[in-house]
Amino acid sequence: MVALLTCTAAVMMAWLATPPPMEQLVVAPRPAVLSSSVAASSIFPTTTLAAGLGDFAGLDDFAAEQAAKDAAFQAKKDALKRAQQEQEEKAAAEYEKAQKTIAEREAKKLAAIEDAKAKKAAAAAAAAEKKVVASGEKKSTGATSSDKKSKYAVQTVNKQAERISAREASGEEKPSLFGL
Repeated sequence: MVALLTCTAAVMMAWLATPPPMEQLVVAPRPAVLSSSVAASSIFPTTTLAAGLGDFAGLDDFAAEQAAKDAAFQAKKDALKRAQQEQEEKAAAEYEKAQKTIAEREAKKLAAIEDAKAKKAAAAAAAAEKKVVASGEKKSTGATSSDKKSKYAVQTVNKQAERISAREASGEEKPSLFGL
């Protein structure tokens, strides 16, 4: 086993002692590059390049065409703005008209409610007068009975009934439980 280790160590030492093979980097020759101004001009032509090439008539035609396109675009934009403004004015007028009709309906409803309340109050006042007249007649007939019974009799007071009758006499509605 020692012999095996010695052989392996010798092989490793020999392998480490040999230098790695040299590699050559091969570079392909570059194609001839156009000058930077010509290369850039083919992608992004500028007015100076066009002027340098002597194409003044083409630029004037292009400017006239572009001005016509811009004017047409601006006219379309203005027409759209006017149409939108007219549409908004029409919608605002319709809204105002609708609000006015709603206000008129509400006023009519309120007038009808007030009229009904006034009729109800008048009816309640008439009923209260009848009650007062009727109770006055009862008291006058009750005065002829013996004073001894009324003197020693237990008198009951119903304050709730008095409050309800006072409220009805003033024209208000009867109290209700939870608005029912």
